[in-house]
Amino acid sequence: MRKKREIIRVNKEKYTILRNFGYRNNGYLYVVIHGETLYMLKEVHGEIEKIVKDYEFLLKQGIPMPKLIDVDFEKGLLVAEYLDGESAYSLLQKEELLDTYLDQLRKMSVQVEQHNVCLDYFPTHYVCLDKVLYYTHYTCEKYSDANRFDTCVKKYWIGKEDLWNTFSLR
Repeated sequence: MRKKREIIRVNKEKYTILRNFGYRNNGYLYVVIHGETLYMLKEVHGEIEKIVKDYEFLLKQGIPMPKLIDVDFEKGLLVAEYLDGESAYSLLQKEELLDTYLDQLRKMSVQVEQHNVCLDYFPTHYVCLDKVLYYTHYTCEKYSDANRFDTCVKKYWIGKEDLWNTFSLR
């Protein structure tokens, strides 16, 4: 894990770490600054080619995601647009998640599951901004009953049967 104010070079650009988001799935996540602009930087441990390939596929499917700005394949670094929103996980904890976000998540699942793949539906991989749900993880997995939308939304997003019954999958 890198330190606050550490400078990281991604290809020809320098970014300064402002905040550490910790370890997520396959790498460390940081808020960085370049000039006056904030970005997210992910230091990936392996599979960077797969992440970029998945990002391009998801983009073609119309999945809302922060724009991928730069990739340093040699160092395993991804720079992405910073979204100043709140994580779906945080909103779930506060019981403030809007139904529109679950509707958007369902629509995303339809877009990708028809191609025999699933998103990673864990709520920390989604940011809510201006009533739009963004997928920030960039990766997808092979479709299975265990990782499909219906299974994961009940397990991670709702978690309580009485709340699940109030949300219709229309």
